[in-house]
Amino acid sequence: MPWRLVGFFFVFLVFLVFILSNLENKCDISFINPQWILKDVPVFITVFGSFLLGMLCSIPLIIAARFKKNKKPAAPVQEAQPSRAEIDGDA
Repeated sequence: MPWRLVGFFFVFLVFLVFILSNLENKCDISFINPQWILKDVPVFITVFGSFLLGMLCSIPLIIAARFKKNKKPAAPVQEAQPSRAEIDGDA
């Protein structure tokens, strides 16, 4: 448990350093239509937004993989075995 907490604080520290180093860096975000432009957006918001959008786009793939994994294959169809009487020629 303590190593997990230390790891959490380390990751939090890395994010904090990234955010603080990019507060002054700003960019414009242009969408499909040239009229839809966000001006002076901090770079860290752009990076985290892209990361979250990628995570949201991967959710359907994860769900599909889980359904495929949990789906049991159909039982194989066995051919009819001849009875002992048919093999001996009594039928």
